[in-house]
Parts: sequence; C-alpha cells; structure tokens
Amino acid sequence: MALHREGSVADAKVIYDRILAIQPGHFDTLHLSGVIQYQCGQHADAVRLVKKAIEVNPNQAPPYSNLGLALQKLGWPQDALISFNRALVLQPQFVDALFNRGNVNRELGHFQEALNDYDGAIALRPDYPAALSNRGLTLGALNRTEEAVASFDKALAVDPDHIDAHINRGAALCVLNRHEEALANFDRVIALYPAHAEAHNNRGAALGGLSRHEDALASYDRALACKPSYAEALYNQGVTLGVLQRYEASLASYDAALSVKPHYPEALNGRGTTIRDLGRHSDALASYDRALSLKPDFPEALDNRGSVLMSLARHEEALAAHDMALALRPEFPQALSNRATVLREIGEQSAAMKSYRAAVRADPASLQLRFKLLMACIPVLAEDAREIELSRTLFGEELRLLQEWLSSNRANDEDQAVGAMQPFHLAYQDINNRELLRGYGELCTSLMAEWQRKNGFFTQAFARRSARGHARIRLGIVSAHVHNHSVWNAIVKGWVQKIDRRKFEIDIFYLGTSLDDQTKLAESSCDHFESGAFGLAEWTKRIAKREPDVLIYPEVGMDAMTSRLASMRLAPMQIAAWGHPETTGFSTIDFYLSADGFEAPHSQECYTEKLVPLPNLGCYYEPEVVSVIEIDLSEIGIDPGSPVFICPGTPFKYAPQHDSVFVDIARRLENAQFVFFSFGPTPLLSGRLAERLKNSFEAANLDFSSFVKFIPWQPKADFYALLRQADVFLDTIGFSGFNT
Repeated sequence: MALHREGSVADAKVIYDRILAIQPGHFDTLHLSGVIQYQCGQHADAVRLVKKAIEVNPNQAPPYSNLGLALQKLGWPQDALISFNRALVLQPQFVDALFNRGNVNRELGHFQEALNDYDGAIALRPDYPAALSNRGLTLGALNRTEEAVASFDKALAVDPDHIDAHINRGAALCVLNRHEEALANFDRVIALYPAHAEAHNNRGAALGGLSRHEDALASYDRALACKPSYAEALYNQGVTLGVLQRYEASLASYDAALSVKPHYPEALNGRGTTIRDLGRHSDALASYDRALSLKPDFPEALDNRGSVLMSLARHEEALAAHDMALALRPEFPQALSNRATVLREIGEQSAAMKSYRAAVRADPASLQLRFKLLMACIPVLAEDAREIELSRTLFGEELRLLQEWLSSNRANDEDQAVGAMQPFHLAYQDINNRELLRGYGELCTSLMAEWQRKNGFFTQAFARRSARGHARIRLGIVSAHVHNHSVWNAIVKGWVQKIDRRKFEIDIFYLGTSLDDQTKLAESSCDHFESGAFGLAEWTKRIAKREPDVLIYPEVGMDAMTSRLASMRLAPMQIAAWGHPETTGFSTIDFYLSADGFEAPHSQECYTEKLVPLPNLGCYYEPEVVSVIEIDLSEIGIDPGSPVFICPGTPFKYAPQHDSVFVDIARRLENAQFVFFSFGPTPLLSGRLAERLKNSFEAANLDFSSFVKFIPWQPKADFYALLRQADVFLDTIGFSGFNT
C-alpha cells in the first residue's frame, strides 16, 4: 500500500499478486488490485477484481465507488449509477462517491441531479476544485452560464492552476461572448503546459469569436501539432476555413476529422454546409442526412437541411425541416429566420414576417436578423396594389426603427448584415424607389464605414494617375456574374471586348464561384483578373491594392459581397450599371450607367447617382446562337391554330396593377392564349401568380382556363423554338427581360 500511494504501481502489483496467491479472498488486496487495473486502463479486469472484493465484504462503500468508476469507463453509466448509489447508502457523506455520481448524472443528462451531487460534495469539502469546476460545467449545461463562471472562479481561488477550471471557464466566457477574457484562461494553461492541445483548440475558438480568423487557424495548427489526430481541432479548423470562404480547404479539414472520428455528427453537419457553399446541394443534403442518422435531435443539422432543400426547390420539405428544428429549440433564431425565408419565397408574406419578428426577439443583438426583417417588408409577389402601398409604408417605418436601434446599440456583425438580404423586389413594383433606397443606402454605407474603421480599412488617399505612372485609366469591374449569365452576356462582355484599350486598362474582380468558358474568355480579355472564394477583408485588400481609378459594379443588389464592397469607397470614381436596373441608394456610387432606350426625360428623379444614359441600349450585344428545333405546340397544351402570347417573366416581375392588361387583350381577342412558365426554383410562386390572374379574369366574367396556360420551364432550345412559333412576345411591364 505504501508503494501504491507513492505511485510505484508495478511494484505494488507484484506484492498484491503474492498476497492473493497466499490468500485469494483477501478483501483489501482484491479491492486495491482492482484499483491498479483501473489506473492502468484495464477496466474490465478492474470490475472483475472489485466485484470479488464486494463478494467477500459487501458492506464497505469504497469498492462500490471504484466499481462505479470502472463501469463508467466501460460505457455502462446506468450500472455505474447503481454502484455509486449503493456506496452512498452505506456512507451518505462519502465525498468522492457524491462527486463521481455527479459525473455520471451529468454524462446521462441528469443535470439537476448532478448539481445536487456536486453541491453535496462541496458542502462536505468546500475546497474541492474538481467538484467546483464540474459544478460549473453542469450550470453551463442548464444555461446558467454566469453562475457557471462564478463556480469556476471559486475553483481557481482554491487552486489557481487548476487546468480543467481554466479550460471550462474560458469555454463559458466564450458562450457569453467575453472572448478576450477567455483568452486569458487558455493562455494560462498554455503557459503551464505548452503542448496542451485542448487549450490551443479552445483558444482558436475564442479568437474566432473575435473575428480573428487567421489567428484562430494558427491556434488550431498548434493544437494539431500537439495532437495530430484531434478531431475537434480539425472540425474547428473546417469551420474557420468555411468562414474565410476557403471551401476546398474547409472540406479537407472536415474529411480529416471524420477519418479520425467517423461518427461525428457535428463534422458531418459542417461538411454539408461547406459542400452547399460550393454549390453541390444534393451532396450537402446527403451529409446532413448522415449527421441526423447519428443524432436525430440535432437542430442545427435540421435547420441546414431545410436551407438546402429550399435551394433544391423542395419548399414544403424545407419548411418541415425548419419546424422540426424549432420543435427541439423553439427560440432558435437561425431556424426562425430560415423558415421565414422559405415562407417569403413561396409568397406567404404574413407568415414570413411573423417568423422574422420571432427571430429578432430570440436574438435581439443580431443586426443581420434586423436587416432581414427590414428587407422582408417587401413581398416577393404582391396580391394587389394595396399590398404594395402598405409594404412600402412598412419598409419606411422599419427602416426608421432600425436606425433608432443603431443609435443606442452597438452592432458586431455589420459585414454580415449588409447584403444578407437586399431590397431586390422593390425594383419590380414599377414605382420610383429613390427615397426608400436612399435611406437604405445611408444605412449600408454608414455600417460599412464603421466596419472599415474597426478593421483598419480607412478610405485610401487617392493619388493622381500621373503620380503612379499610369498612362491609361485603370478601370476595375467588380461582379459576381463573370460566367454564362445575363449580366455578363448582355452588358459586361461587350464593354470588355470593345472598349478602347489605348485609353483603358481593365481589371476584373470576379466574386462568384461558377467557372465556365465565359469566365475563361473574361480572363483572357482583361489586363488583370482575380477570382476566388475570399472574405470581405481579403477582397477589400485586393481591390485597394490595384489602386483603380474607376470601379464599375454592374449588378448591385443581386449579390451580398457586391453590396458590401459597393457601399465602401475603394476608388475615386465608382459607377453602377443596370445588371439590376434600380438605383443603389449608396452615396459611395457616383454615376449610374443606363441607356437612352431605357430612360425618359425625368428619369434622373429615380436615381441617387448621376444618371448617364449611354447611346441606344448602352451596350454591345451579340445574340446567342441557338440550335433550330421544332416542337409540337399541341403536346404542351397549346392550340397552334389560336394566337399565342408568350409571357416568359419570372412570377415576381408581374406587378399586380398590370394584371388587367391580360384581361383587356382577352376581351378583344376571344381565342388568345397567354403562355406562362412555371418558375423552376419556386413553382409554388407561379401557382400564386396564377391564382391572382384567375381572380382578375373571373372579376371580368372570363374563363381563366380558356386563356391562360402555365407550362413547365423550358430548355433554351425549346424556348427559342416556342418563340419562333408564337405570335406575340409580351415583355413584363416596368421591368424588361432584356436578355430574353
């Protein structure tokens, strides 16, 4: 026993074995031999020996407590609980048994029972740092985080170098967003034990909470240097790389975590999100499903599953997934917000607003959620002109409330809020939006100015071109659509190919991820090309480093990163164009390039920028070459003998005040056929448009089904064939489908 106490376990075991050879039923020796087996990690042998000791003398408490420890290690917590209970029946004030039972109760999720056990142990031994630390863990599990920190403080008052208390206190402070304080705890552990992998890992999480993502990655690297097969550090590394939009590297980290720990639902969930960000939605769904097969009550995975189902146009399933997440966690702000997004996309405006408001109540400090609530005031598809009017009033009121909130609250997520959702659907209301968007623009530019200040990105002092030795004007084009897309095909491609290169050098900053032959063409057509899944800070650095004389943003309002960059001043002259034909409202945008063919004499009244109408259509455009095919109209429900009016706009491009036009045509041409297309990404929205049009026809005593047909979304060749055989092309009023 003396050898055992001083840590000479092997020598002690030799003597214990000699005793048992002489007297196999010696109680103390059986018990202490079991303890040695436990200390050596031989938990099954420990159980066997301690049980033999209990058979010899069943009325001693310590063997039951030690048996419970071994059973817990073998993964039998319920059996361990029975053993600790027996120890405490025999010795009610047995401090170690109370502590050990508390640990099992905490493992089983019996948090109140665990708290009672730790309190009992501490009442008997107030200077018990392990019990104080584990008590803090339990309070944290009960969402009593402030009390948890106080318990860790007491543990550290007893033992200032208690490693677990430092680690646990730091983790609790991160939950409270007190990341700077948390760093001090992790740094203390690292000072004591430089190779402590968990401390380096948790330090990385705290740095991530401070948006110091590169520093966080360095901490994860140190954790993995200490412990190469550390699944949690690999997982956290994957999360951070995803935040930095280094998606391929993020995916590699998640896969490495899963190679170490295959049944790791959190890593599968994170992996799904990275795959989703890479545009592989079906693969992402499979990853979320695998996570949920391991952990069915996983609200984050259910919520993410809903988001990817919406991207796959499976809206009803998406709603069900979000509802399941909320059943598990009713005040889950992200799930409430994502649920609202689905409802809004399918035209359920009232229900969407209710869900957004619930999200803000659940997380009132989130500027991003407040921004989304503001943008959601504008319906995707209004029922009538009155709803449009009410929505504009509501938008103005919510904008005022948001400005008031910002005047007395500090936001920490400006870069995530701006562009998270945009007033995209205002452009389809066929009304002058300048004043509404001016207020919105002032909000965006002030928030991004604050982000620049906090991150050291001050407005650069713009030098003269001659001072830099530039013979040509350096024109930067910042776009998320430098691929086979209407913004590139209709506008930017012609500019890049036809502009006078003796006067201009062209830089293209491609913010998107889709790569095709048009991307390659763009790269070969400019002087400098940059692309990649970079974060805001990196794009800001890269654009500023090139010192552009002029920046053109062809499609402000269609992409989050574009809006964030456009609402900062990164060049002496900044210009928007009609990739999204609406004023930006940003004071950082000086000019708006439009076209004579689009504008009227009073059009400047609709823009906060200086309007510059270029000649004709304002671009150089080459029509696409499409294979000529023939289709049988009757096979898709169209009568080839009656006049065919093609109506190819997406549902939200049809303003309700213009529905009467179709009725007027139908009155004059009794066999007219209006052919609409069911919108592939959101077919339910097409159903709502059909219902709205039906109401207009029925109000005029006309049979809607005789005049209006919704057919499936068509492949491009079939669509062009349909155009050739149609009589009239009806463009959407107030918003041209230019490329169509």
